[in-house]
Amino acid sequence: MPFPQLLSIVMLIAIYAIGEFLGFYFRLPIPGSAIGLVFCTLAMVGIPALRPPLRPGALVLLALVPLFLVPVLVRMAVAIDFTALTTWLAIGILCAASLLGALLAGVTAKFILKRDGEA
Repeated sequence: MPFPQLLSIVMLIAIYAIGEFLGFYFRLPIPGSAIGLVFCTLAMVGIPALRPPLRPGALVLLALVPLFLVPVLVRMAVAIDFTALTTWLAIGILCAASLLGALLAGVTAKFILKRDGEA
């Protein structure tokens, strides 16, 4: 296959789009991107053959994550009142949640890779 990253990114976007559609259609309080991420995780755990085709695109997207966040973070920084205590409380909660999410994702990935004999 000449472009495994491209096919993989298309597959990941399709999973994301399904999550977005379900979130919108059922008016769920959970973001569609989170629903898509859960579907992707369940698919990779339930169907191990999906992992190799999804890996190249996932690596490309993970490398680009900081670029996706820059416009949002700049807009937020302009609008946020950094003198308010509640702002710093929210920042602390977001940092803790991000670290916990990264830790859980890392442990899950390590478990899956170890189970597959890759780690």
